[in-house]
Amino acid sequence: MITQFAARGLVKKDEVTRAFNEGANIKDLEKSKGEKLANVLYFLGGAVVFIGISILIFQNWSDLNEFTRVLATLGIGLAMYVGGILLSKDPKYHVPADAFLLVSLLVVPTGLFVLHDAVGFQIATPGMNVWLASIMVALGLVSRALLKKDLFTSFSIVFGTWLYFSLIAMIIDVAGYKPETEFFEYVVMALGVSFLFLGYSFVGNKKESVGGALYGVGSFIVLGAAIGLGGWAPDQSIIWELFYPLMVFGFIFASVYMKIRSFLVMGSMYLMAFLVKISAEYFADSLGWPLVLVLLGLVLMGVGYGTFYLDRKYVKEEM
Repeated sequence: MITQFAARGLVKKDEVTRAFNEGANIKDLEKSKGEKLANVLYFLGGAVVFIGISILIFQNWSDLNEFTRVLATLGIGLAMYVGGILLSKDPKYHVPADAFLLVSLLVVPTGLFVLHDAVGFQIATPGMNVWLASIMVALGLVSRALLKKDLFTSFSIVFGTWLYFSLIAMIIDVAGYKPETEFFEYVVMALGVSFLFLGYSFVGNKKESVGGALYGVGSFIVLGAAIGLGGWAPDQSIIWELFYPLMVFGFIFASVYMKIRSFLVMGSMYLMAFLVKISAEYFADSLGWPLVLVLLGLVLMGVGYGTFYLDRKYVKEEM
């Protein structure tokens, strides 16, 4: 048919090529949508399996002996882990393999607690949390090195966060130190900063997809801890309240310079939160409070529009 049309001059080569490419793109788009739906269903199924296991164990916990408790938690988690590794060997089953591995990474930590409790260890201690978190970090890093899956990267970061807070708690417990609230805010801020550096290290690696998420979570934690350090009148920290706007605008500037949308979103969101905090802190008891609210609303509208403008003109896409 195409040959006859071409011979009569009814169709040109570029038209045939264009039509072929459009058809192929439609087919690829339909295939991509089907794969995304399958992925969602696989992970949703994995989450349901985890919830089912949790409910089953909780309902029958008192009827289980120590061996069956370990088998129902650590045993199932390790079985799902092995099943996920076996499925990972065939590229066709990489998504259900991730679902199996997801369930295992959720169940295994509980299984480790149950195992150590059955052996006779005191599990409600900072030292035990450090030990178990270290095991999970090692498992995540080794699995990531062997299987090259983003899932293990994400969980290694989660388990590393667990290890970080466990170490802080153990140090405080050993030292007999009773920290103030500001101490924990600095601890949280340090975690957020580490997420930002991790995000920067991952963004250049196309094989890792967690860089953008780390930027978002890191900026959320850093700016949240910083606004907390500012305190509230009459016990506010003037230094942090003066420094905070510079930090927020620094994130907004970085979003334009580095084209990171999460910096722009978090910076704008916390700028609004800071303006609300300052207005409520210093003007709530004055007669001009209603006027301040009106002006604040207009300012927030301006911040919202500015965020949209910067995103559309300078940021465009998140790295």
